[in-house]
This record gives sequence, C-alpha cells and structure tokens, in this order.
Amino acid sequence: MFYKERKKFYIALFSIAFVCFIIQIIVIFSSDLSASFKNKNDEYWNNYYHRPYTRLHCYLMGLWLGCEYFRFKHDVTKQEVEESQSEDGSQENDDEREYTSMIHHVFINIKNQKGVVISMYAIAICLNFFLQLVHQFVNNKPDTLNKFVTFLYLVLSRPLFVISYVMMILPIILGND
Repeated sequence: MFYKERKKFYIALFSIAFVCFIIQIIVIFSSDLSASFKNKNDEYWNNYYHRPYTRLHCYLMGLWLGCEYFRFKHDVTKQEVEESQSEDGSQENDDEREYTSMIHHVFINIKNQKGVVISMYAIAICLNFFLQLVHQFVNNKPDTLNKFVTFLYLVLSRPLFVISYVMMILPIILGND
C-alpha cells in the first residue's frame, strides 16, 4: 500500500494508531490499573501489559518514520527528473534536492547541523532521565497516585520513550556529517 497509494497508507496508519489509543483509554478507565509493578492485586499485568493495543501506536510511529526515511533516501523528486533530462547530468546531493515534506527538511537539518544533533541528544537524555524518575516514583509510591496520573503515565510513557530513542538513533541513521 505504501508504494501504490501513500495517502491511503498514511490514513490507515494514523487511523489504526487512533483506534488503538481509544481502546487504550477505555481499558485504562474501565479497569483498576496501577502502573507500579509492586501492586500485587492489580489488573495491569493481566488486562493491559500483554495487549497489543497498548504498544501498537509506538510501533506505528516507527513504521511512519521508516517510511519517511525510505522516501527521503529513495524517492525521485521533480528536480531530479528534470536534471536527468538535462544535458550536463550533474548530480546534486541531498541538501540541494527540493523536498515537499516537512519531515524531510528536519532530516536535512539533522544530517547537516551538529547543533541540532547535540540538542537532540541533550533533549533525549533529559527525557529518558525524566521518564526514569517518574517510573521510580510510580513504583515506589503506587498507592498515592490518583487515576488521572496513572492514566497519563500509562498513555504517555511508551510514546515518550520511543520519541527519546528516535532522537538518539536518527542522527546515526541519517549519517550526520
């Protein structure tokens, strides 16, 4: 579907992620969940942890970024088609190609600017450190958390971890100069 009808692919991708998110919200509010692994009488390990809808949106984020990376590396732009038809046949690098997607401009900035990469690493490390502190708090004081804080933790912890991981690995994949 990605090769033939990309618009439908992206609509299907984000629709599946949205449906999984809605199911996740319903399960969180309808069950007695605690994000702590220290609670022994908890539905988290039975009703939530092993279910695919709790982590599918994170996998779909990776699928989306992988597809965008593929487009960034292998799609032929209008400018390249015009160049291949020209007589001189000079090749342009990734920086000079005209991309239509905003994410491709982000990829170019990551690839070419050390400051962007350093700030991405710093943000990712701080985000991981923050997630570890929150995880430690949740596990050390499981009975003090209200339902809303548990909801926020369960819904946001995995996507934030994936985002921080992507921020660390993306400059390596893109080949920062």
